[in-house]
Amino acid sequence: MAQSISNNDEGYDFSTPQHFSDLVLVVENTKFHVHKCVLSLSSPVFEKMLTSDFLEKDAKQIDLPGKKRDEFGAFLRVIYADVISQGKQINDKNNEFLLQLAEEYQVNKVKYLCHRKFLISSVEESNCFGIYKVAESYNLEDVMEKCAEVASRKPCWVLESSGDFCGLKAENRLRVYAKRARYFDETLKVEK
Repeated sequence: MAQSISNNDEGYDFSTPQHFSDLVLVVENTKFHVHKCVLSLSSPVFEKMLTSDFLEKDAKQIDLPGKKRDEFGAFLRVIYADVISQGKQINDKNNEFLLQLAEEYQVNKVKYLCHRKFLISSVEESNCFGIYKVAESYNLEDVMEKCAEVASRKPCWVLESSGDFCGLKAENRLRVYAKRARYFDETLKVEK
């Protein structure tokens, strides 16, 4: 039997029915009281699930196996967040699973917030390889470009000794090396 425990850590409480909630999503035996209209407007996957001839159309409760309670709660909080917050709930601990859920449920708002408001602004020398791998997984071209730019300023021995760098696709490692070559060409031009 599912339990309704408090899953509220940022002002969003899905643990009890509120404001005409009309659906319960169950993740790891935890109930999330949600609104079909909010989910349908946010996600074409939920829209199809809740309006087409699927079993879920008339269900009052839907189990979502294979999801993690804390991750799904964070995902819902981003969907329900008001426009003023502009992705402030997204951080280095949750952006990757939020991107994964956004892809699965086709929630472009969440993908945009993870991508444009968090990842691209977070790239720096200390994390560029890790972010590059995430961007590579979701084909976030502009994030990969920024990561390649930052990585291109690292010495070759740092690149070649990094497991994250070596784990990138060959074409992305080549992109970094090409940017590195251009960077040195520009540096030599300035010195002349």
